[in-house]
Amino acid sequence: MREAAETKARRLLADRRLTVELVEPGDGSIRATCRGDSATYALGWDPERGRWSCSCPAFGGCSHLIALMLVTTERP
Repeated sequence: MREAAETKARRLLADRRLTVELVEPGDGSIRATCRGDSATYALGWDPERGRWSCSCPAFGGCSHLIALMLVTTERP
């Protein structure tokens, strides 16, 4: 059975596999790397494009991006 993306994201954080390399207060850029189960991925927020990105092969919201969002975005 596959692990849910948010559960995996929390595991990645607990295992200290996410490294936030840059949070730019001026323009809002965010860059990070995450050691996944099979590789290390580059990910972040690009304010010019208005989107999140991850170099992993997953489509949509991957666990790496969810982990990054959990530590960099405000929650209501």
